[in-house]
Amino acid sequence: MERSQTITPNKWWNGFNSHIPKTSHYFLWISSYFSGHFDSQIIETSNLTGVLGGALEVRQLLIGADLNNRGLLNPNDLPKYMKNKQIIFSEL
Repeated sequence: MERSQTITPNKWWNGFNSHIPKTSHYFLWISSYFSGHFDSQIIETSNLTGVLGGALEVRQLLIGADLNNRGLLNPNDLPKYMKNKQIIFSEL
């Protein structure tokens, strides 16, 4: 992952403990609804940063939180969902 002040002037990486490996960072877009060509923008963000990530609608965020609270979603499995696409935990 390139931590470049040119790409991200806010230097977000300074807010993390130095013991967290650089390979343990992901990006996540959260919105009430995604439309249009956001999938290509996710790929572009990944290409620019060298980091995998995803998009999560608020409804899916709440579903994921509920699954976690019920012991059906292990938070340690979240990196498996970072595939540069929209994350869907479950349909209601």
